[in-house]
Amino acid sequence: MSTTERTLRDKIRRWQVPALAVLLGAVFGVSALARGRIGLGLAMAGIMFAYAAFLVLVSRASEPASGLRGDSADERRTQLQLRANAMTGNVLLTVVLAGFLVQIVRGEDATVWALLGVVGGATYLASVFFYSQRGRG
Repeated sequence: MSTTERTLRDKIRRWQVPALAVLLGAVFGVSALARGRIGLGLAMAGIMFAYAAFLVLVSRASEPASGLRGDSADERRTQLQLRANAMTGNVLLTVVLAGFLVQIVRGEDATVWALLGVVGGATYLASVFFYSQRGRG
């Protein structure tokens, strides 16, 4: 791969996350506006637009913001991302289990929490089996 191709690929990657944030902000905003929820639509769009602007403006001076933006990853950034993903998964599954238990104790429907738990648990098990196969880890 030539230096020009690598530079172009890096530039495209740097703009993927901010562009996705702007696109999602527009979708969130329009969907809320279509339901007559003007304040909610403006708030959701504003949050996503502000996130995109934050990434663009701060990523040159901040390593975490640069990583969130999708700048070139070295081994250290890859490990940071891996650890952050693991922590996020642990916290989310803890919240899902707690939500399930609270709903059960209250005697209310816990189907949503149960489905989220099944998806999380199944994903974890599938990942363990997938990545434990020779040559994939």
